[in-house]
Amino acid sequence: MIDLPEETLKTYQDCKNNFEEQLISIRQECEFIKKDFLAKDFNIYNSEAEINACYSFFLQFVPYLNHLIYFSKDEEVISKLKSCGFTYATLKWMIDINEIESEIRRLEKIEGLLIFPDSYLYSCIFYVSSKFRLNALEYFIGNVSYNGIVTNKIHVDFTKRIRRRNYNHNNKSKLSKDEFENLMNEQIDLLEKKSIENGKDKSKSIKSLLKLLHGDCGSIYELFQFSTKGISKSSFYFEFFTLLKIIVKDKKLKSETEFFDNTTEQFYNNDYRLYRISKVKDVLNLK
Repeated sequence: MIDLPEETLKTYQDCKNNFEEQLISIRQECEFIKKDFLAKDFNIYNSEAEINACYSFFLQFVPYLNHLIYFSKDEEVISKLKSCGFTYATLKWMIDINEIESEIRRLEKIEGLLIFPDSYLYSCIFYVSSKFRLNALEYFIGNVSYNGIVTNKIHVDFTKRIRRRNYNHNNKSKLSKDEFENLMNEQIDLLEKKSIENGKDKSKSIKSLLKLLHGDCGSIYELFQFSTKGISKSSFYFEFFTLLKIIVKDKKLKSETEFFDNTTEQFYNNDYRLYRISKVKDVLNLK
């Protein structure tokens, strides 16, 4: 933690309070979501079905998607997701909110480091939930060529939807009668609302989401801002490694034991601290 001027300290305290409220809200909502999810009968996925049928299948899970990511250690939820057709490529993005909470609390206590805990919590959830949806949609709905580039259909769908939203807003058009259109617009509304609640520019959050849907994770650096005083940025990268390891599931970030058990890590001079710093910079696309 860094000594802060009075005005900044007040902002920080507000962020701390928001952090605590977010955690309480997540846990309360998860209790309801789990009960409802386990009680619901879902249609069976058919990989040979037409695209509209695949959309309809996926629509069943829209009310639950924002919370399914939190059940990484819940065998009942995972078992049901598997029975519905969800594969490891998607399920690996599920997280334990307790682990994330613990790491954020540890980071904010480090002398000479300033982070805003509510922003970090929001960023972790935003990143993981985006990846969770992306992998599920790519598996259940598939990819398509768009502007000469192969990308997932949901990225194309969101790109066109944002344009339609802007057009409809400017022309004060009424909501579409299409169920999928309205449900997906509700998801964008939720993202914009959460962005505003967390003091973020909603247009930037939309752009970040579109990048993530396209598989571009370069914007992850923008999600995790920090300030240091009396310690180096490298010290932050070293400390941040553990939290990053929890949420970045498509890159192999080794534990200390795994690092020293691997005889091919000579590039890092057998230095695990150097490895951690280097890997964080790689993930954040920093030089």
